[in-house]
Amino acid sequence: MKLTKNELWGRTMTKPKIRDLATMVKHDSAASQDHLAESIAELLSNQGDTLSDREKALMAGMLRQLLADVELAIRSRLAEKLSSSADVPPELIEFLANEDIDVARPVLVNSTLLKDEVLLEIIRHRTLEHQLAIAMRKSVSEQISSALVEQGHERVIVTLLENQNAEISKKTMAYLVEQSRRVDSYQNPIVERRDLPSELAERMYAWVSDVLREKVVDRFGLDRHALDRALAASRAESSHAGPPTTAAAAALVDEVNQGPQVFPAQVIEFLRDGEIPLFEEAFARLIGIKNELVKRLIYEPGGEGIAIACRSSGMQKSDFASIFILSRQARPGDQSVQQGEVRRVLDLYDRLEPSAARSLFEDWQRNPQYIVLRNGLKAALADAA
Repeated sequence: MKLTKNELWGRTMTKPKIRDLATMVKHDSAASQDHLAESIAELLSNQGDTLSDREKALMAGMLRQLLADVELAIRSRLAEKLSSSADVPPELIEFLANEDIDVARPVLVNSTLLKDEVLLEIIRHRTLEHQLAIAMRKSVSEQISSALVEQGHERVIVTLLENQNAEISKKTMAYLVEQSRRVDSYQNPIVERRDLPSELAERMYAWVSDVLREKVVDRFGLDRHALDRALAASRAESSHAGPPTTAAAAALVDEVNQGPQVFPAQVIEFLRDGEIPLFEEAFARLIGIKNELVKRLIYEPGGEGIAIACRSSGMQKSDFASIFILSRQARPGDQSVQQGEVRRVLDLYDRLEPSAARSLFEDWQRNPQYIVLRNGLKAALADAA
């Protein structure tokens, strides 16, 4: 005999009843299963504290089985209902968080059962909309904030900055302050942050609008005239200044990787996200090169230099191919990549022995002229022929 929704809701949860539910999951019609899924979700949400862990796990398993077949609108409604409950099995919440965004959104925004390691996997492997939902959470750890910033999506970063409950580390904040030189949409949310250090606010004074300068001065009690004098002096010396994002990029790479070591996959990810300062910093560490030599090596025409550097580090050919193509597209001016150019450089990568590449690369580091690489490469290939 089938149980009505009221019977499901009103009776005490017992083991025979769980068996009845399991039978209904297997044999009911699609319409009945929609109703059944909503009833189970309602029980989990409202009476979860009266169920044993085993009973909750059994019901969560049934619900997952039903969710594969019920309509999207119903799945979304169930996710909304379960998102605010603390008595739902975490595995069910994790399942819903990885669903399509219409289902996942309320869980990602509201559920306190999602651990950072689950959120990190979703950030790395699900959609931009999933990242936006995570950026809106009532509690966002420094680790999650750093991972969201690492992805480099402007909408996500603005949403994160506007979330005053999000914890943002000083290193990540310093990086975003530097990025706000070129991304205007970051500026106002940063200035409005309660956790913005005064020294970073002073730094932003140099490039924000007059309206935001007034906010900075009023909020931090700064001396406007002193700031204006310092700004004039820094502009006079700007032609001698180095890249403004180097230190901030280095700090964020440290934080993202939880240490100075980086891997080819991380370098490729920075490139794909268009985070060129982070790519340059990470690539310099990966192959062991001084930061000031990175641009010369990466963006030189021909691509021989970057091939030699990557081959000397023992990098796999597939990783090198990704770095080469993406870095060609990131260079100033002509960003086209010809198929013949890729084939030529990959052929060079195959022909060049790692030991010879290391020797060439060390020679170039001692004398960083491109002709050193060219001449050394010719000799190395001739020896290998």
